[in-house]
Amino acid sequence: MKTVLYIVIVIGLLSYVVFKDRGIKDYIELSNKYSQIIKENIKLEKENKKYRELIKRLKMDKSYIEKIAREKYNMIKPNEILIKIEKKGEKK
Repeated sequence: MKTVLYIVIVIGLLSYVVFKDRGIKDYIELSNKYSQIIKENIKLEKENKKYRELIKRLKMDKSYIEKIAREKYNMIKPNEILIKIEKKGEKK
C-alpha cells in the first residue's frame, strides 16, 4: 500500500513539474523561441552590416554613385547619348 502511495506521489510531482506554469514544457517552448530570436538577430546583424557598407560607399565612393545613377536612373553625362536596347519579348 505504501509503495502505491509513493508511486502516486512521484507521478503527481513529476506531472506538476512538467505541466505547471514555468515547467519543463514552458522551458522547452521558451528555449525554442530563444533559438529563433538568436537566428533572426544574426540575420538582421548581417543585413545591417550590408546596409552600413552601402551607406559608406554612397557617401565616399563617387564612382559607385555614378554607376548607380547610370544603371538605375539612366543618367548620362553632358554630350553623351543614351541608347536603350530592348530584349525580345520585353515590354516598353
